[in-house]
Amino acid sequence: MSATYTFDQKTGRALFYVSASTFHADYVTLAAKAAAAIEEEEAEEREWDSIVSKPHVRQALRRMAAEARRQYYAGETEEGGFGLE
Repeated sequence: MSATYTFDQKTGRALFYVSASTFHADYVTLAAKAAAAIEEEEAEEREWDSIVSKPHVRQALRRMAAEARRQYYAGETEEGGFGLE
């Protein structure tokens, strides 16, 4: 990897240019992929938030939670996950 710089007389700042090696390019590509994955995850989260924030969906979730609590307190549930009857 090599680096060069120029000095900007107006701003007093040094401007750097770095020529990237293959390793550096791979790292930049990996970082870009990670950023894209995070953005996709955030988009999915926003989509779920918009779905769950709808009044009819919230009401359905409340009904399901109440039914699950009723079944639990009535002893109709079993520890260990999902089961098929």
